[in-house]
Amino acid sequence: MSQINVLMYHQVGKFKNITTHKATYCDVGRFRSQLGLMKMYGYKSVTLDDIYLYLSGKKEIPEKSVVLTFDDGYENFYEYAFPALQEYGFSAIVYLVAGKIGDKADWLEKDGHFPAQLMSVQQIRELKKYGILFGSHGYDHLRLTQQEYYVAKNDIEKSKKVLEDLLGEEVKHFCYPYGDHNIEIMKITQEAGYLTGVTCERSSITQDIDPLAIPRKAVSFGDSILGFAWKLFFKNKPKRKLLSLYQEEKDSK
Repeated sequence: MSQINVLMYHQVGKFKNITTHKATYCDVGRFRSQLGLMKMYGYKSVTLDDIYLYLSGKKEIPEKSVVLTFDDGYENFYEYAFPALQEYGFSAIVYLVAGKIGDKADWLEKDGHFPAQLMSVQQIRELKKYGILFGSHGYDHLRLTQQEYYVAKNDIEKSKKVLEDLLGEEVKHFCYPYGDHNIEIMKITQEAGYLTGVTCERSSITQDIDPLAIPRKAVSFGDSILGFAWKLFFKNKPKRKLLSLYQEEKDSK
């Protein structure tokens, strides 16, 4: 089975008493251990551009390739995750909520969690100079399948424009908030000009995966180094059938 992985992180830092929504937190000490393990086993960072070309049959990438993704754009990425990535020689992509930059992640309050600070424009631009890549996590962090068609379309398209204006470059990669997606949302994402969309479905990367429904392995607060290694090396089979825009279009003909 493939050892090409896309890993999903949210916050990285020092946390206490995390008992719910553990996949949105990672202790910085454990994060550093995870990077060390991947480095020891010869894993190399690739970009989602590389993954897109691989899935399109236009590029080969090493078997032990990994994409590190960070949802929401928390300030603790700047403080904790980025220095560790630099030390161990890994790159990353951060998915920004375009309408919340410099604000707080107010959606966390609904789940009884502290509304953590999101990165500022200045911090984002500084990280860009050091090679950190950025994608869109929507404009308002909405559950897109629960919105009217034009609300979802506007959120996806507006976030792209805002981030491109901020970064001064094309934004090609999208992350579905809450992993919430279906065929219609995938079509809107494609029509908006994104090359990839990442989900919360678990699987390693094989060449039959749709670029608009890329699975990721969530790294949880409770993962020991052995638990992380188990996910990295062995948890490769999807729990359920992964959506495919290409297959949907083929079946409809």
